[in-house]
Amino acid sequence: MRESAERPAIIPILVYGALFLLGLYGAGLYSYLLFHSIVEVFSIVIACSIFVLAWNSRRIIDNSYLVIIGIAYLFVGGIDFLHTLAYKGMGVFTGYGTNLPTQLWIAGRCLQGISFLIAPLLMKRTVNYPAVLGVYFFVSAFLVLSIFTWGIFPDCYLEGVGLTPFKILSEYVISSFFVVAIVFLLRGRRDFDPQVLRLLCLSIVLTVFSELAFTLYVDVYGFFNYLGHSFKVAAFYFSYKALIETGLVTPYNLLFRNLKQSEEALRRAHDELELRVKERTAELTRAYEALKAEGFVRERTEEALRHSEKQYSQVVESSLTGIYIDQDMKFVFCNQRFADIFGYFREEMIGLESWKIVHPEDRAMTDEWRGKRLRGEPAPAEYEARGLTKDGRTLWVMRRNTRIEFRGRPAVLGNIVDTTRRKQMEGALMESEKELRLLSTQLLATQENERKWVAQELHDSIGQSLVAVKFALERKITQSGAGHTPPGISLEDILSMVQNGVEETRRIMTNLRPSILDDLGILATVNWFCRDFQKVYSHIQIQRQIEVQEQEVPDSLKIVIFRILQEAMNNIAKHSRADTVVLGLARENDRITLRIQDNGIGFDPENCRKGLGLSSMKERTQLSGGIFILESGPGKGSHMEVRWPAA
Repeated sequence: MRESAERPAIIPILVYGALFLLGLYGAGLYSYLLFHSIVEVFSIVIACSIFVLAWNSRRIIDNSYLVIIGIAYLFVGGIDFLHTLAYKGMGVFTGYGTNLPTQLWIAGRCLQGISFLIAPLLMKRTVNYPAVLGVYFFVSAFLVLSIFTWGIFPDCYLEGVGLTPFKILSEYVISSFFVVAIVFLLRGRRDFDPQVLRLLCLSIVLTVFSELAFTLYVDVYGFFNYLGHSFKVAAFYFSYKALIETGLVTPYNLLFRNLKQSEEALRRAHDELELRVKERTAELTRAYEALKAEGFVRERTEEALRHSEKQYSQVVESSLTGIYIDQDMKFVFCNQRFADIFGYFREEMIGLESWKIVHPEDRAMTDEWRGKRLRGEPAPAEYEARGLTKDGRTLWVMRRNTRIEFRGRPAVLGNIVDTTRRKQMEGALMESEKELRLLSTQLLATQENERKWVAQELHDSIGQSLVAVKFALERKITQSGAGHTPPGISLEDILSMVQNGVEETRRIMTNLRPSILDDLGILATVNWFCRDFQKVYSHIQIQRQIEVQEQEVPDSLKIVIFRILQEAMNNIAKHSRADTVVLGLARENDRITLRIQDNGIGFDPENCRKGLGLSSMKERTQLSGGIFILESGPGKGSHMEVRWPAA
């Protein structure tokens, strides 16, 4: 049941995947070059993310397969990046033709296939990861130089002919690499979580389909080329599900599977120990009652008691957990595992003051809970604290304590598990998550810079050209005077069409990046947007409450504020049926606050997880360090508030 609950919901994945591929198909109909760029950037981002996760976990991970695949994906992503730039129509590498991106494709897939083939073979070995990184660097450099500089890499595509026999044969060989890699993975299935293994195998199968599709196309913009790239998107998506999402959401299933299995075995041993203690206690009770009733069997009962104590002692000594008894702040009993955890000999632990193995910063907490437990007051039965070894090292331990009677007086029976390694792993995962969030922020900033550049290009080239044509036509009409107008389309009609082109160009520039934001600032941009909005939606009144100065708004927040305002107002116009909107922008208690409230029909946020641009606004807020708050309900209108630190 537990494994079934952890499986991904396959139907939503298929639905979203189909929608995504449909969107890619639409992009391909508009511009195949756009489709190809989206597919390759998607796979490159996932490849680099897998490398970041694997490389930052290499010192604590207990399965070298992930690290080797992560290193391989870094260089595969690099070659795919060159393949994207070299693709027909990009215009980055001139003088090479269609053969260059096809050669880079074969080089990247060959490197990927061999990596999946050798990674399972090295899974049980000690691997020098910097050396592996160096080998991949030199192999990748050799492949790139053999294509760009030396020209020794075989041709893969001939203009007017199509794919070469070398290219087709290479695709079949690479596909066989992936098939053998699946066999190796299945042979080592015990070292993988079942869900991760299924996703990895599915990703490899889709990669094989992708390679086979690339043996059939003639035109690089043709159907089989599109089909192969679609399979590649699906394959990299399932690699993301197996390695990145699983590594962040359920890291024990991927990074620390062996540790998880050990902890489960330890927990089972602990539960078995408690069960055996109860069983032995029951046996001792029955033996005592039998001793009182049947004095003639006393000797045999004592023998059975000694046997039971011997078995109990063996269970305690063979336990994977540290077991001890603390009485009067001193250890009066411990097993060998407890002494090993803190680096003492067992004889040294007996009589040792218990506070000496507790970190100074945690002593007050452990003393308080120990006292409450001995007095019978509520106290955590299980908690985590820092400890000190004999040589002064700090470690983390999980404690499970119980109040008992030992030799007629209260004492604490404790179990300890060393969790230092798990703590280190959690720290590494937090660093990986921080790096991924930084990458998302950089991607968002890059998108805005690209929009700004496109808007400037439209303004400086197409916009100015259209304006110049418009002025020339106006002068021509003026010079023509009242003379006879030749038949056909008139100059006034041409001027009207040019004017429409100018207005459309300005509209596109405004949607991409309003120039007023860079020239006059956010306050002027908000006022302009409200005026322009009311021209289109005259039935909606906007009440502006601007209580902030231009210099008080950080430059990095200005485009974020505008995008959120733009999305929110569009939602109000399309869905709310409101006639009044209150817009507030203020600085309050060292924070910048944006408020947007309407008196529309409202909606239920819990049942509106998709659409309305809510996820986009929330993501922009979080990536810019802010807090997103939305309150709404049917018939109650909507109230949105976004807060950012002012500094």
